[in-house]
Amino acid sequence: MSNSNNKTLPISYREAANHVMGMPRALDLGAFGGTFNVNELRVWIQDPNFNGLMFWFCLEAVVNHVFVVVEPRFGKFYNTPDLHSYIPLANELIKPVQILPKNVNGTMLIEDWLKKGGLKVSGANTSIPNSEIVKWVDNFKTTYSSSDLNEFGFTYFINQHKGISYISNLINFKDVHYIRYAFAYDTSCKPNSLRLILFPVGVDGDNIEVQYLEEESGLLQYSWPPKTEEDPT
Repeated sequence: MSNSNNKTLPISYREAANHVMGMPRALDLGAFGGTFNVNELRVWIQDPNFNGLMFWFCLEAVVNHVFVVVEPRFGKFYNTPDLHSYIPLANELIKPVQILPKNVNGTMLIEDWLKKGGLKVSGANTSIPNSEIVKWVDNFKTTYSSSDLNEFGFTYFINQHKGISYISNLINFKDVHYIRYAFAYDTSCKPNSLRLILFPVGVDGDNIEVQYLEEESGLLQYSWPPKTEEDPT
């Protein structure tokens, strides 16, 4: 377990795998994670006011798996410290092009799959109206209200920290066509134990192993809350 209290920072593949495997069986989310096409994300990071990516945990009434949608954040985007009041801001948010099934790693160890595994993927993300997202987020929070998964319904990845543009570097990494997320679980983060791990994917759907990024190997990242005591805005 990293003792870093910073915002968005890379973590090792081994630590990420341990968190993925740490998901309690009783908290079956119905999916390993999902995959986003980077086209929209590449447009967002070109804006000089780009601050980071806000992911919202969703549960539709007609499906049995949790997923996340994403929207960009530009500049200072909230004027209140009350995290429970945070809501999606974009008129439309981006839904993943692919949901990863629970057993996506097959017989591979989780750490090996994060590095060298994959799943064929193609196509574009789906844009969903804000009004639908609000319903799905509320459904997630209600369904998992007693589980210490995530009390706010979101997790935020800030782009820049100490002069390093972590999200931009992830999206612009060599041959990246998609960004995947994996659900992970970290008991030290209660009541927000549900974490997202982000990692790069090539055009054919294979995960791209990152040899080095700053101090640690791997391009896999923590998010807020609660990996910082600072307001990320």
